[in-house]
Amino acid sequence: MKIRPKLVLSFSVIFVSAFVSSSYIAHTTIQSSLVSSGLSNEQVLSVLENIGMSIGVVSAIIGAAAIFVVYWVSSRISMPMRQLDSQLKFQKVGHHLENIKIKRNSIDKDDEIYQVVETVNSLINQLNKLEEKKEELLAIITHELKTPLAAMTGYAQILQKPKIIGELNSEQLKAIKIINKNATNLKKMIVDLLDSQKLDLEKMRFEKTFVDIAKLIEKLELNNQKLMQEKQIQFVNSTHEKIHTISDRERIEQVFNHLILNAVDFVPKGGQIEIGAQTKDEEILFYVKDSGIGIPLDKQKNIFQKFSRLDPFISRRHGGTGLGLSICKGIIKELGGNIWLESQPSKGSEFYFTIPRKKVKA
Repeated sequence: MKIRPKLVLSFSVIFVSAFVSSSYIAHTTIQSSLVSSGLSNEQVLSVLENIGMSIGVVSAIIGAAAIFVVYWVSSRISMPMRQLDSQLKFQKVGHHLENIKIKRNSIDKDDEIYQVVETVNSLINQLNKLEEKKEELLAIITHELKTPLAAMTGYAQILQKPKIIGELNSEQLKAIKIINKNATNLKKMIVDLLDSQKLDLEKMRFEKTFVDIAKLIEKLELNNQKLMQEKQIQFVNSTHEKIHTISDRERIEQVFNHLILNAVDFVPKGGQIEIGAQTKDEEILFYVKDSGIGIPLDKQKNIFQKFSRLDPFISRRHGGTGLGLSICKGIIKELGGNIWLESQPSKGSEFYFTIPRKKVKA
């Protein structure tokens, strides 16, 4: 505690000053008595010298004792505050919070600090209960939303197959596609909310297995070709190495899909998106580069935070929860890597992420 040195110094000065003052008064009184007693000057000086030395020694002892006592007392008094400060620093918002436990001491066991601790613990218990209710509510809402959405997307896909339902006219087919697209987007938003919550609670599961990076990226290239053709975007896979590692294939693919879909949203027709991977020392470097509108420098520092969006017009036009990039960051962190951005307005964006490279036999 910063207050302790000041407290020790202040009380020590007070004790020593009080003792020196009283000693000076006593010394003066004794001197007057000796002078009036009829002793010679040499005898008076000798007695006073002995008394002065005794007073000096006693003053030093009392001063040292005062410093020690005040330091010890202040340490005992400030100990609960140090414990409270230390335990609060280790609490994590969004996780189950632990109650504060402080050792009582004999000096101030009934002091207000323990009332503060009890109040803090009461608030912690209330926050834990609210967090539990929030998790329960989120689980119920997402489950109840996913169930009808699965039926909507399922029937929307069936309605587009003439061999099952029959032929639809162009207006009907257009309406079904809009329903299917919006239901799929809503389902994706629900999944994002769940993934964000899992990362916050450190409950997201990771299954690390053998991963052929080249094949993974080829799969991404194939799965996104139709989307790229619809938007007339050139999709390039610039991976030239045969790279293998031990990691979570599905999570890497999830991060790639987030970055690719983000790029699609901001790349104009006729633009380009490039994906790839390469080895770099003991890491694998992945990238998604686009020729889109770019991201202003003042927006880049917060781009990986939750609900981070560009200007309101762009947010309304492109939609989304604003959780995608924060989820990417959380996943890559759990995989032991880093993720970052390089971008200039009107010159596109380049997203990079790394994971540790664990050498394995193909």
